[in-house]
Amino acid sequence: MVSEVEQEVPVPMAEGIPAPEIGTTAEPEETDHYKKPPTDIMGFVDYIMITLFFIATFLNIVYLGSDDPAERLMAMQFMAIALLGAIGIGVKTRFDHLPLRNAYGEVISPSMTTTIYEMPSLGSLMETFKWFSLAFSVQMVISFVVLRVPLSIFDLRVQYIVMGIIAGVAEELFFSHCLTSLFYVYLKYATVFIVTGIFIFYHHVIYQGMVEALIYVGIMRLVYALIYLKSRRLGSVALSHVLNNLLAGVM
Repeated sequence: MVSEVEQEVPVPMAEGIPAPEIGTTAEPEETDHYKKPPTDIMGFVDYIMITLFFIATFLNIVYLGSDDPAERLMAMQFMAIALLGAIGIGVKTRFDHLPLRNAYGEVISPSMTTTIYEMPSLGSLMETFKWFSLAFSVQMVISFVVLRVPLSIFDLRVQYIVMGIIAGVAEELFFSHCLTSLFYVYLKYATVFIVTGIFIFYHHVIYQGMVEALIYVGIMRLVYALIYLKSRRLGSVALSHVLNNLLAGVM
């Protein structure tokens, strides 16, 4: 005989897994942060670095008309690097407005990948400088260990300052803000090694077989990529990269 009031029969749970409370729905815990990639953050220092980048790019145009062939050649080279940074901004902005698929094949809505623009605040500033201090400290140690010479300012002409800013910010816009951020959605931390490989190949044209210099830029790209993935702040790595260029006489 069937009872008028049917009682719910509890579903047996696997050993070690607690049963959900009555009246609640058991939802799986979000334990894998790769499914929701961290959002990039643009703060006060980031705005300054990008502003300096555009100012330096316009100043670099002046050297395109220089009477010195060496200055003209360097100006053309760094205009190309500036273009690389602009491409990084454009590609990242475009992908921020497209639905992506992460490493699990799940669709990530644009709202989960769009960059956050922070209002200037002391907390934001301190957070950026915390990660910058880490990047710059490691950079100084590696310069002594790998290059075996301390970095020092020499012959720091206006053109060197312009080129140092362009190269530092443009390369971080492309390799950190663009490639590292987007590749991470699909490749997780393998991104660090892939972007480093691309960065070393990119510098191979400049250093022409200078092994120590290539080892140095490779190690620093690993450091910058890891710090960027942890901080998601362009300014923390761009500022360190610019200072590295200026202290090393641009390259």
